[in-house]
Amino acid sequence: MSARPKVAQLNPQGLELYIRDYYCSKVSKTGYLYHPTDLLTASGVLDAAAEMTVIDAIAERLSVEATLARLESFKPDVVLMLSGAVSFHEDRDFALALQKRCPCRILVSGDLFMEYAEGLLAEHPWMDAILTDFTSPALVDYVQGKPGSLAGIVRRGIPAS
Repeated sequence: MSARPKVAQLNPQGLELYIRDYYCSKVSKTGYLYHPTDLLTASGVLDAAAEMTVIDAIAERLSVEATLARLESFKPDVVLMLSGAVSFHEDRDFALALQKRCPCRILVSGDLFMEYAEGLLAEHPWMDAILTDFTSPALVDYVQGKPGSLAGIVRRGIPAS
C-alpha cells in the first residue's frame, strides 16, 4: 500500500432511494435525499491521510455497472461503504461483485451493524471491518493498515473496543 492509501467512500446504488445516514436507514418516501453525514464526517477525518473519492450512487442514480466501473477506475485500497437494514441484501450482492472486479478492503457502516458486529463479520467474509463511530480518529490507522485495537472499528477476531 502506498504512503497515502486510496479510499473510496460509497453510498451504493439501490432499487429504492435509500437513505443510509447517521446509523439509520430508510427509503425516501417523496424522492428527497440528504447528504450522507457519515461520509462527510469521515472525509474530514481522512483528509490528510488518504487520497479519496466519494461516490453517492443513490444521488447520482448510478447503475450497478456504472458504480463498479468508477470504483474499478479509482482502484481503492479501502471502500468505506454505507449499508443498512433496508438495503443489506442489495449491498451485500454489490460488495461481492466489487471484490471480484476490484480487490479491496471493505469497511461497512450503518444501523444494521451496531448491535451484532462480531457476528455479522463472522457470517459475511466480504466485510473486512465495521465502522461503529464515523468520527473516530482510528479510521486513519485502519486505512493505513496499522494493526492493533482501533476504537470505533470492529475487525474480525478483534473485539470491539
